[in-house]
Amino acid sequence: MSADRSTEVREASVDRKDVPLDTAHEWAYLWIDAAERLFDLTARSAHTLISEQHAVALAMLDERSPAGIWRLQAGYALAGTTKAVAYARHASEIVLGTLADAVAHAESRTTRQYIAGGTIDESFAGLA
Repeated sequence: MSADRSTEVREASVDRKDVPLDTAHEWAYLWIDAAERLFDLTARSAHTLISEQHAVALAMLDERSPAGIWRLQAGYALAGTTKAVAYARHASEIVLGTLADAVAHAESRTTRQYIAGGTIDESFAGLA
């Protein structure tokens, strides 16, 4: 996904937060948006990982001592662990944010239906 497309996806998701999710199509859009953001995060992480591996491999070729190679590999492993934790944090923020949006919209829909004099079952009738 290009940088322009990921910006469009984020802007579209921001614009849609105020729109009630009244149909199954809109609920699906919410989760598709989350999947696109996860894909974008994964693609950026993979590109970063490959470029860092390339840089470490080139540095190892120039290194002449075993201790220097070990130092480079240890530094790369530590950086990889840090990046894995950051990836997990960002991915969980995307998923939890999407879940929070879904719950907020479900609560709003239920409240609107209850105030209008309907039942809880009628609140989710359009989503099946």
